[in-house]
Amino acid sequence: MVCEGVDLVVYGNLIPSLLVDASISVDKSTAGIIGSLAFAGMFVGGLTAGRINTVYGSKCVIVGGVICFSIAMLLVGLSVNVTTLAIFRFITGVGLGVVLPVALTLARSKVSDKQAPLMISIVMAGIPIGGSAAALSVSVLLNLTWRAPMIAASVVGFAVAMFALAFLPQRSVSFQKDKAGRWKDIFGSSRIYLLAACAFATFCDLFSYYGVTTWLTQLMREFDIPLEDSLQLALTLNVGAVIGSIAVSFISLHVSAKRVAILSGALACVCLWTIATHPSNPVVLVVLTAATGAFSISAQNHLNALVANAFPPQIRSSALGFTLGTGRLGAVFAPMCGGTVLQMGYGASAVLICFGMASLAGCLSLAVYTEKAVVRCREGSLT
Repeated sequence: MVCEGVDLVVYGNLIPSLLVDASISVDKSTAGIIGSLAFAGMFVGGLTAGRINTVYGSKCVIVGGVICFSIAMLLVGLSVNVTTLAIFRFITGVGLGVVLPVALTLARSKVSDKQAPLMISIVMAGIPIGGSAAALSVSVLLNLTWRAPMIAASVVGFAVAMFALAFLPQRSVSFQKDKAGRWKDIFGSSRIYLLAACAFATFCDLFSYYGVTTWLTQLMREFDIPLEDSLQLALTLNVGAVIGSIAVSFISLHVSAKRVAILSGALACVCLWTIATHPSNPVVLVVLTAATGAFSISAQNHLNALVANAFPPQIRSSALGFTLGTGRLGAVFAPMCGGTVLQMGYGASAVLICFGMASLAGCLSLAVYTEKAVVRCREGSLT
């Protein structure tokens, strides 16, 4: 998951440099579309993750997905025009899209329902950890060219793939259980409403989280904050996500994951709307940014845990693949939304308000997630 964090922050932070590169001719709207294409690829990868995991096992899927990401990332850095840049960004997303549902299923298979939010938060912490590492190094690499961070990210990807190849088990417990279920089982009458609600909540949470992560640097530039300080805020967002999400996950050992997910989403909304007022105190801005990172990713982490706990082990990776895959559409539209709003002249505050509204909508949709609905989901038949 470190690779996804690196990818997300690298692209978001190089947008200002990409916009001034006359050889590529990218405007704000096009930059948003290109950012969205990576998430469109994740949508495709997520929908196929469950089936691929059933056939090949978690190790092959994770290693293969990361290698696909690495090769495509290298080609992004070598792109000579907008078309090739867009194509390889899409392929980058496909590689990453298959990894997350399989990684979460593998991790979830080792713990109880109560421990699931903590375990999933640890796995998902790889995203902001990668983002933090990228934020620390990207400002130096951008002194060379906007291509340098992309090429460096591909090297990180190859290193992660070799690490996974050496240490992941050949066959996971979840892989053996997945063979008993079929992908279509997640759409049974006893599961479809809960599945749809969780997919919509994922859409909203990812719209908010990936939107603000992709556009934060440029939004702060729109607030006339210097580039170096804007990059530092991107780092703050990711550090807050790492520390805050794991800290919040310990709360779910004593409080229901649903309550934590709803409260996290609501607090993320409050933080985003407050940032939209452009607070003049830099300390307040740093605290709000860190809190946004913590609560935004916590909402999604606990939602992932809710999905993993609701569906039987035989179809868990397929259920997570569907909710995360369809939810990735939120990540697809978020960069496009941010770019379009800015291009239309509404300003950074309007973009942040949009992301906050999405986070709030994700909270409200979890009203469908009841104990009765979970029981029906678990006891539904498998073909």
